[in-house]
Amino acid sequence: FQSLAADSTIGADTSAWLYGRIRFLHHPGGPIPDTDRYEEALLRLARISPDVEMAGAYYRELKQAWRWSEIEPELHTLQLHRTVRVSPIWALLRIWLENDQASDSERFGMIIDYLSSAPGEVIDRADLNDIRRLVDKIDDLPDAAPTLAGRIAGRLIVETGDGEPFDRYSARLVERLFAAGREIPRELSTAFLPRALDPQLSPAMFHQLEDLLPSERSARQRTAESLSEQLHDLDEQSLRAWLSLFPVELHEQSVAMSQQVVAAISAPPASIDLLDELKVVAQVALWGDALPQALHRHWIGIMRRHPGLLGEYIQDALEAEPPVMELAELAFSRMLEHASPRDLISFLRWARGSEVVRASTSITDAAQLFELLIQWSTDQQATRKSDSRDASILRLEFEEWCVANHLQAALQMDETHYRTIVEKCIVRVRQNSG
Repeated sequence: FQSLAADSTIGADTSAWLYGRIRFLHHPGGPIPDTDRYEEALLRLARISPDVEMAGAYYRELKQAWRWSEIEPELHTLQLHRTVRVSPIWALLRIWLENDQASDSERFGMIIDYLSSAPGEVIDRADLNDIRRLVDKIDDLPDAAPTLAGRIAGRLIVETGDGEPFDRYSARLVERLFAAGREIPRELSTAFLPRALDPQLSPAMFHQLEDLLPSERSARQRTAESLSEQLHDLDEQSLRAWLSLFPVELHEQSVAMSQQVVAAISAPPASIDLLDELKVVAQVALWGDALPQALHRHWIGIMRRHPGLLGEYIQDALEAEPPVMELAELAFSRMLEHASPRDLISFLRWARGSEVVRASTSITDAAQLFELLIQWSTDQQATRKSDSRDASILRLEFEEWCVANHLQAALQMDETHYRTIVEKCIVRVRQNSG
C-alpha cells in the first residue's frame, strides 16, 4: 500500500483510497499500530484533499493544536507541487485563524504576511466563503495590506454576477481602499472599471459604485488618477460614465490623468455636451506638459472627421510657443482628406485673416489659393449682369468644386500654377453652369 500510494503515475482518487487503508491499518487502535506510518498517511491525505473541510479534518486529526512554526513549512510544501494545493492551504489558514491561543495581532499578522507573498492561485482559486471569512475577521486588512486587500476585492468583484450589487465584503474593501488615496492595486482597477463603465449598468448599481468613491476631493482625485491607468477603448457611453464619476474639474488638475483619458478614446462622441467636456480634457492633455507626440497623433486621427475640432487644434498648435508646425500641418492634411468642401472653406476663411497661419507653409499656400478663388469670384459678381442670387450660387459652386477637386494638388505648385488651376476651374464651372 505504501509504495503504491507514493506512485506518481496513479490517480488522486486511488492514492486517497490507498492512504485511507494505510491510515486504518496503522491507527493506534488499528490492526497494525504504527504512529509514524499513521501520521504520514494523515499528512498525505490532507495534502491531496480537494476539499477545505476534508483537508482540515485530516490536519486536526494529525495535530489538535498547530503552531505557526509548524504551519508555515507545510504551506510552502503545498506550494511546491506542480499545481498549488489550494484547499489544504486554506484548511491550514482556517485552523490558524481559529487558534484562540494566539493573539489577534499574531494570528492576523502571520496570515497577511503569508498571503501577501503567496502565489496568485491561492487567492484566485480560493473558496469565496474563506475569503469573506478572512475579510470579516481582519477588519484593518485594507490599511495593513492594501495590495492584498485589492487582490481580494478584485476577486470578489469578478465573482459578482452581472447586474448584481457588490456584497458587503467587497464594498467595504473598495470603499476603504479608495478613501485611503493610495495607488489602487491593478487587480482591483481591472475588476472595478469594466463594471463602473458598463453601458448596461442599472442606475441603482451605478449609484452604489459612485457611493463607494471618496467624497473628499483630493482622495477622489488620487483614486481617479490611479484608475485612469487601466482605461482603454473608451466609447461615448463609457466616457460619459467616467466623466460622471470623475468630473472634468478633476482632469483640469492632472495632466497625466487627462492624457490617459485621451489616449483611451476609441471614437469621438456624437453628443455636443460630451464633446465639449472632452475638448477641455484634451486641452489639458495635449498642451499642459511636455509635448506627447504619440498622443497628439492619436487625437488628430480620432478627430479627423471633425473639421471644427481639427481647426481648433491647428490654431492651438500654431499659437504654441514655439509653434508646432509638423503637427499643425498633419492635422491640416487630415482635414483635406476628410472635410467637406463647405467645412474646408470655413477653415480657409479663418486662415486668410490669421497672423499665426503664416508660420505654416502648406496652410499659407492653401489660404493664398483660396484668396485667388475669392478674388475671381468677386470680380465675376461685379461684372455679371444677372441678379446677385445667381452670382452667389455660381460663387459657392465654384468654391466648392475648386476646393474639393484641386486644392491638395495645387498645394504642391507655385502661384503661376495656382492661376492655371483657377483658369481650368473657371472653364469647368462655366460649362456646368451654362
